[in-house]
Amino acid sequence: MSEPTPSGTQAVLKKRPDPVLVYTQLVKMV
Repeated sequence: MSEPTPSGTQAVLKKRPDPVLVYTQLVKMV
């Protein structure tokens, strides 16, 4: 699965943030 445009992946991530990223951010806040 090769992505032609990396920006597309970023847009998807922005639309649906990974639970892991959210968890990491929460841990950082705490």
